[in-house]
Amino acid sequence: TISESCALKAGMSAAVGGALGLFSGLLFGGYSSAVDKAVEATDLKFHQKLRVGFREAFTAMKSHARGFAIWGGTFSMSLCTVEKVRAKHDLLNSMVAGCATGAILAAQPRQTTE
Repeated sequence: TISESCALKAGMSAAVGGALGLFSGLLFGGYSSAVDKAVEATDLKFHQKLRVGFREAFTAMKSHARGFAIWGGTFSMSLCTVEKVRAKHDLLNSMVAGCATGAILAAQPRQTTE
């Protein structure tokens, strides 16, 4: 059935992960050094300080949402695939899916900023 589709499960996990990432970015986006510098600056007006804070929070929200969505979708797809291959539903599936998710995401090339 469609509710047993690995792609659907991965998509739903990615969507929920993205939503949680948005919330996480909103909570923790204000804890950046740019916000601290803006708050401590005496030459900036209050609305300029708020603008810096919202800009940093928005950047953090995008980053967290993307990361949570990728992790959630990858784990869900790995778990579903392992369950289908093994034809069992037990703890070993989650452990193998977690290892596979870590390996898949660690193998991706990352851009470094210097």
